[in-house]
Amino acid sequence: MSELRKDPITERWVIIAEERGERPTDFLPLRGEDDIIPCPFCPNNEHLTPSEILAYRPSDSAPNSSDWWLRVIPDRKPALVIEGELTLTIDGVFEKLYGIGANELIIEHREHNKSFLDMSLKDVNEILWAYKDRITDLKQDKRFKYVLISRNRGRFAGSFFRHPHSHLIATPVIPYRVQDELNGSLNYYNEHTRCIYCDILASEENNKNNSRIIIDNELMIAFMPFAPRFPYETWIMPKYHNAHYEHITKEEIKALAEILSSVMKKLY
Repeated sequence: MSELRKDPITERWVIIAEERGERPTDFLPLRGEDDIIPCPFCPNNEHLTPSEILAYRPSDSAPNSSDWWLRVIPDRKPALVIEGELTLTIDGVFEKLYGIGANELIIEHREHNKSFLDMSLKDVNEILWAYKDRITDLKQDKRFKYVLISRNRGRFAGSFFRHPHSHLIATPVIPYRVQDELNGSLNYYNEHTRCIYCDILASEENNKNNSRIIIDNELMIAFMPFAPRFPYETWIMPKYHNAHYEHITKEEIKALAEILSSVMKKLY
């Protein structure tokens, strides 16, 4: 059973999930993006996955049938599990929590080889809506404090399936890096009585050369941060003060889809 352990020096929480080491591909040689056959994410293979949590499909179709265009399912080998109580155990300087959380997969498209770069804006819209729907639902669970969505592509990036999909994980603790950002934002507000992100955005837009701005539209902007942690790091922000993705509107998702699609193509 997985658990969260707190580093007594840095106070960083880590997930210890031994079960996730038992992957069918762990002892196979890496061969680029070879597929696992049959692909459990393809239509008509729904019986190979856990029952869906969410699906975008015709209103008259049955759950777990094959006529969906987007599905969300639990990870078969989750790093954290939804069932159980959030219990803190202390042993001297060591603290740990039972591995409570959510670990989900967003199957983004029906087509097995569909690249994000080839998806239509409607496809990207649907993916962003799924993120909103799942965050809104998981936010009702008072055990969870943070939701992270990530997307890997290719075996060398840790993805075992070519079929387009994203990962969602909800945790009962706030990640160390995110807590640093929250603390820094609060310190800036206490000193200046303004939002640091609004000030960053204003500084970028007021830069005469616009040297770090990649692309923008009426509601969203993408730019390179002033102090990036790694090459090609890109921030996408709304052009208004809003800290909660789940509050995003239909018009804002459309604007975000345009920016995200363009940025991914530029990165490629």
